[in-house]
Amino acid sequence: MEEIIKGQKVDITKNRPNVSDIVIGVGWKLGKNYPADLTFDLALILGDEKGNFDDPKDFVYYGNPIIMGRREETVLHKAVDEVYTEGLRFDDLEQIKVSLYELPEYIRCLTVVGSIYEPTKLGHKLGEIEGLHLHIFNEHTNEELFYSLMDNYFQLETCITFGRFYRMESEWKFEMLQEGFMGDLGTLFGVYYNGEKLKEGDVKDE
Repeated sequence: MEEIIKGQKVDITKNRPNVSDIVIGVGWKLGKNYPADLTFDLALILGDEKGNFDDPKDFVYYGNPIIMGRREETVLHKAVDEVYTEGLRFDDLEQIKVSLYELPEYIRCLTVVGSIYEPTKLGHKLGEIEGLHLHIFNEHTNEELFYSLMDNYFQLETCITFGRFYRMESEWKFEMLQEGFMGDLGTLFGVYYNGEKLKEGDVKDE
């Protein structure tokens, strides 16, 4: 399995005919001094070539865990007690499963983002999380395709854009971005959202 760094691009499906359903996993260490109310939420934005989206259903997170396709659960968010990590190098706390070739044609880019839960109210930062990782593996074979470690990379920020999957003709690639922000899931939603203004509370940490 390859470790990738900020700015690096890797092939996901090219020369891998058995890769169609992948799992995006994130996790972190729960040490002895870890704040009991600190948690991190993973989300996936299903967007156009620029990563933007018009329909709130294309923001997949714990509050909108499934997008349906030709098969059920084309994209599926899994949290804590639903994740699978047996036999894998990393232990995840949240995962999102994606069937790449079942996605609607209008989806050209998948942006992987995450946020500290209620950072303003609870006062936590990414710097308090130890061992934050992102890794991608083949759902059917458990072959781990790549990983990235973000330990100590961010300190004061509260949310992050990990990177993006994008279509290149008939293949999928991934670019590692590692961009940190101040804000929460609603902030990340707003960065990429092109649609009509939402009603208050449509995307929130709860």
